[in-house]
Amino acid sequence: MNALESAVAASDIKPSIVLDSEGQTSSLIHSLCTHLYKSSNSFLRTRAMLCHIYHYALHNDFHTARDMLLMSHLQESIYSADVATQILYNRTVVQLGLSAFRCGLIKEAQATLQDIFATQRVKELLAQGVHQQRYQVLTPEQEKAERQRQLPFHMHINTELLEAAFLVSSMLVEIPLLASIDTEEQKRKVISKPFRRLLDFADRQIFTGPPESTRDHIMQASKALQNGEWEKCRDLVQSIKIWSLMPECTSVKEMLAK
Repeated sequence: MNALESAVAASDIKPSIVLDSEGQTSSLIHSLCTHLYKSSNSFLRTRAMLCHIYHYALHNDFHTARDMLLMSHLQESIYSADVATQILYNRTVVQLGLSAFRCGLIKEAQATLQDIFATQRVKELLAQGVHQQRYQVLTPEQEKAERQRQLPFHMHINTELLEAAFLVSSMLVEIPLLASIDTEEQKRKVISKPFRRLLDFADRQIFTGPPESTRDHIMQASKALQNGEWEKCRDLVQSIKIWSLMPECTSVKEMLAK
């Protein structure tokens, strides 16, 4: 890399993209994406748009990232794209959901993460693992292709943290809805099927010990919230250790306590 930079500096080539005096990362990303938007290659434009949205979401600019995603209409045509672009789209949507959660936009976070978790194949959709279906046998070529799609570990999005954000968001949306239900017909209306499934399973447990996993904390917090014990619910949610991996975890805990 140093040799390449030295060779460019010694030549008469002038870069078409110039950073501002501060050399900010956001300016670089914006300049690179704007340059690619002018390309005639739709593949490059699509990936540039997704990277641009991912960058805004990563830096908690949720509304800008959401507006860009909606205006791009990528959600309508992403199913016809190649597998690598679909994986990038899934990672962008997930990052958008985490951005909404960090900003305290609980309903938006739940709605954004809902489609990913409804499939129960989160790791496969993010290219962080291979989902082997029952009675499915992959050929050596298919298995090799699946392995090649996997992202390196340093690029992984923590799925436990992702699940914690989704389940807490679902809890804060579903529990008030359950409390307002009067009829059996209304009870069938479900916002988050994965959360409701876990809650029903927890309700069927005869004995409930101290919470150990992230799911245990959230399910016991949900029961406490159903019983009106909001302080116990708050303490259980804040005691989840995985929050320490989230940027600005202190402000996130304070947001959840409000």
